[in-house]
Amino acid sequence: MARLVEKVLCIIFPLLVIASCSVSPVHSRKFKASEPCKRIVLYYHDILFNGTNVANATSVIAANENKLGDFKFGMLVVFDDPMTKDHHLLSPPVARAQGFYFYDMKTTYNAWFAYTLLFNSTEHKGTLNIMGADMMDQETRDLSVVGGTGDFFMARGIATFRTDTFQASCSVAPVHSRKFKASEPCKRIVLYYHDILFNGTNVANAASAKAANHAKLGDFKFGMLVVFDDPMTKDHHLLSPPVARA
Repeated sequence: MARLVEKVLCIIFPLLVIASCSVSPVHSRKFKASEPCKRIVLYYHDILFNGTNVANATSVIAANENKLGDFKFGMLVVFDDPMTKDHHLLSPPVARAQGFYFYDMKTTYNAWFAYTLLFNSTEHKGTLNIMGADMMDQETRDLSVVGGTGDFFMARGIATFRTDTFQASCSVAPVHSRKFKASEPCKRIVLYYHDILFNGTNVANAASAKAANHAKLGDFKFGMLVVFDDPMTKDHHLLSPPVARA
């Protein structure tokens, strides 16, 4: 059976506007950080290829999961998913999400996304680049908008995921923003990152695994893909309590 995943995507970001100057006076308006210039809500439809559903599949497993844990660790999926304005799969797409995600946590379902939204409609033209962690056990998840082109030239912002597994309508939780002063960095953190590669037997303490083997192009493991879920500690001791995970 094909797997259908629907997600609500709420994107909030400021827009950079570039305009030529004219002789007429230009009136300026104070920008409030709590009032973003643009907010878009879209529905994202993902149908995983199962070997028979060529006609409607929109994603495919490019690298299989390995035996490190029970949460598909290391599985890599490439997708070309339609984005619609409502939760109906057959509604006209207003954009396409093209990219990949892979499962990168041993203890629960968690994926890391990197993809581009391609807009080509009368309303919007251009692209948005989005990346970040999709922590699936949370009701909403924030990913970063790291750039854009066309109508979204140099966009920055937040893309909020909410899963809609039952194809029901969903509301999008508000995203709260706060003013950030670039001249006053908030924090400097020094952490130690511990990586133990899975060797087939060290399931208990391995933190990474090969998702794709290297090619025979050179002697430096060219093409090897490794997925990791590594503990981060405040000192260099592996057994110290982790304060974060990479």
